[in-house]
Amino acid sequence: MQESLFEVVTSEASYLRSLQLLTDTFVLSQALRDTLTPRDHHTLFSNVQRVQEVSKRFLGALLSRVRASPHINDLCDVVHAHAVGPFSVYVDYVRNQQYQEETYSRLMDTNVRFSAELRRLQSLPKCERLPLPSFLLLPFQRITRLRMLLQNILHQTEEGSSRQENAQRALGAISKIIERCSAEVGRMKQTEELIRLTQRLRFHKVKALPLVSWSRRLELQGELTELGCRRGGVLFTSRPRFTPLCLLLFSDLLLITQPKSGQRLQVLDYAHRSLVQAQQVPDPSGPPTFRLSLLSNHQGRPTHRLLQASSLSDMQRWLGAFPTPGPLPCSPDTIYEDCDCSQDLCSETSAPAKTEGQSLESRAPPKHLHKSPEGWLKGLPGAFPAQLVCEVTGEHERRRHLRQHQKLLETVGPSSGTPSAPQP
Repeated sequence: MQESLFEVVTSEASYLRSLQLLTDTFVLSQALRDTLTPRDHHTLFSNVQRVQEVSKRFLGALLSRVRASPHINDLCDVVHAHAVGPFSVYVDYVRNQQYQEETYSRLMDTNVRFSAELRRLQSLPKCERLPLPSFLLLPFQRITRLRMLLQNILHQTEEGSSRQENAQRALGAISKIIERCSAEVGRMKQTEELIRLTQRLRFHKVKALPLVSWSRRLELQGELTELGCRRGGVLFTSRPRFTPLCLLLFSDLLLITQPKSGQRLQVLDYAHRSLVQAQQVPDPSGPPTFRLSLLSNHQGRPTHRLLQASSLSDMQRWLGAFPTPGPLPCSPDTIYEDCDCSQDLCSETSAPAKTEGQSLESRAPPKHLHKSPEGWLKGLPGAFPAQLVCEVTGEHERRRHLRQHQKLLETVGPSSGTPSAPQP
């Protein structure tokens, strides 16, 4: 146990020496800075100096505990105190890691002065021929190594002791830091993908809309063929016209685009995901075909397209992306789609005892995915009585009315005419 505890101290000291080497040799090198723009220098090294300061304070706290007694009683409480506080700098550092890697690759390919100076610095004996990326990866490697050390300590700790409780708390806090780091990397990659995709989109005759959002993610993308009729003709009786399309399905939005030269995509139409329906067209002899309906497109009008997929599995992917909303089988609850959760505002604050462990406050409107017939709302942030909140009206209610209107049209049938769509 003493060896495991002491390894936390010695490994942190070794890690801090490596950070000091990174700072002194690369970050503070004026010769290297002269080859870079201020923006590239900041992106390349991010907040590594703040990470170094946190490591220095953490090591100081560990050494104070060691100096207090030759026999180390516990260090996990020190780890926990730093994990729930200063260690948030690791999340900021890892969030920038993708841009860091891209900047390094670009500079090595295009900046001759930078690559030459970097090779000179890396050849110094104190660097031990390690490349710069090896030093830049140190913070994330350290936080994962710390979790392994805590797991080892917990494995050797006696049951029911205060050290076991401290080790469990520290391990949980470090694990949350790593989870946040991984989540930030995923979010940054999603945002970067949205930025690159936005650069390809062209809104010619369609009103442009901002795509880049922290909450939006690209879930499905595919090439389909629209089946239409030539001008003056009738579908299935005249020679059909085939138009290649590219559909982009986001977590809350569907974009219908047409590929153009230079990897550009011209936006033809779009709609909120909850207002999109897809239905297979039974035709065993032909290619997989389905009908895509936008209950309210970018102009607020219903539109329909007949699309052909390259394979049956491809069509099934698109049909499965737009499930029919409503109650699930064998469930009395109202089940909302994730892209169109209803929202509520707290109208009465409550204690956790009244709401199954969840307290309600006057803050951001919570989302709920389930509405039970007993009057309970379940979802985010938990379960709570419906009488404590009031539903937020607006776009959610408008989309719900449009879907109800579409169901009414399908029930009445085409023989009774086509009523106009309800107004928002």
